[in-house]
Amino acid sequence: MCIRDRSDTDFAFVKEGSILARRKDGKFIKVDSADNLFHLGGKDIVYKDFYEAKGGAGGSLDDCQSSLKNTKSVTIDHVNISKQLNCYCLNVCGLRNRLQYNDFIDELCKNDIFILCETKTDDVDLEYIQSEFKDKNFDIHLFNRTKFSNRRSGGICVGLASHIKDDITFINTDCKYVQWFKINANVFGFEKDVIVGAVYIPPRGSLYTNITSFDEIQQELLDINVDNSYHTCILGDMNSHTGNLDDFILIDQQILNETDVDDTIVTILDMEGQLNKFDITKKRKSKCQVKVDQYGKKLLELCKNNGLLIANGRIGNDKDTGEVTCNEKSVVDYVICDPELLSN
Repeated sequence: MCIRDRSDTDFAFVKEGSILARRKDGKFIKVDSADNLFHLGGKDIVYKDFYEAKGGAGGSLDDCQSSLKNTKSVTIDHVNISKQLNCYCLNVCGLRNRLQYNDFIDELCKNDIFILCETKTDDVDLEYIQSEFKDKNFDIHLFNRTKFSNRRSGGICVGLASHIKDDITFINTDCKYVQWFKINANVFGFEKDVIVGAVYIPPRGSLYTNITSFDEIQQELLDINVDNSYHTCILGDMNSHTGNLDDFILIDQQILNETDVDDTIVTILDMEGQLNKFDITKKRKSKCQVKVDQYGKKLLELCKNNGLLIANGRIGNDKDTGEVTCNEKSVVDYVICDPELLSN
């Protein structure tokens, strides 16, 4: 990829010994050497910082600037720029009533993405809900269990801040328990895009109980993430109790080495190696006081089958804690993702 004229470039700067530039389209790029900075524009470059960052080798500062002026082309590569994305997920148990409170809307809009479960909405509600966020620079997407209903139930809402919406693509599938969307790798500086599944599983004993819901989600994940080409994150209210049970299987390394299977499968099976590689604790913590149930076993099966880990009790402020998320005694809301994504 080449910058052909200065108008392509927003600014350039030095970081950790490398010259980085941001194009007008917002993408970050890395310039391999001072000789490749011709059309970035002299006033945008801190030559002295670049010169000193490279240890002063190769001539004087004037030589460096002269080299820039005489260069005829610019060859650049993408550079990974890590960015934090704030995502808020909550079971609202009926969205319309919550929107009566401005503080609630303001709290949602502090984030880049918000995911609301059990919205109890249908297609008639869309216009009203969008109007509540019209002045907040958020796009609202509703995924309802039914188009029109006198008795609304289930439902998922995804809100996207205007600065992130162009980097997100929704993936429409048949499963009523999950809404998939893809986040462009450039947002995080990853090599692979991130597939996100926003989930609401109705509780056991309800009218909509369905133990096959986890199987449906797993099948769609397999259909979408062919050849492990994406990072994966699944989050939401899963109404599952997993206790402190392991979410991965330990397999003897010798068996893995002697197994004639695809490298992608080996990566999923060798979870111990992944945990060690990304410095992730093997044992997660959970304060859940409710006995492990059938839903919990299905969730753990989903993790084991797809090389995913439960983030609860493993990372951030919840590390070694595993706070409850429901009725002050149980954990039913989860974030699960692949080890590399978890480590980031």
